[in-house]
Amino acid sequence: LRLVGSEMCIRDSSDCDIISIMVRANSPEDGTTYDGVISENGNITFELPAKVKLSELYITANLPVAAFAYPSLTGAKDLSTPFKLTIVAGDGTQKEYTLIAKHPNN
Repeated sequence: LRLVGSEMCIRDSSDCDIISIMVRANSPEDGTTYDGVISENGNITFELPAKVKLSELYITANLPVAAFAYPSLTGAKDLSTPFKLTIVAGDGTQKEYTLIAKHPNN
């Protein structure tokens, strides 16, 4: 159960939809985060400035209660190629996402 504005949104144990997701560059002095755009087909796209190294990104995701990500989002991830991420709901229901990071004009 979570409160969104004045609406209540109930997430049941079979919910494996990512609520929101973002990445942060490896550089500790640059705490800028970049939101992912989640499409209906399961692709999540991150448009990142050219200065951001795609091979060292930290991912943060807001997931439903009792859901977890596989593989774990701990540590830096290489998104220079598409990265497969599975969200597993409390009841074992699974949904696969493909994370795609790119620089403008690529």
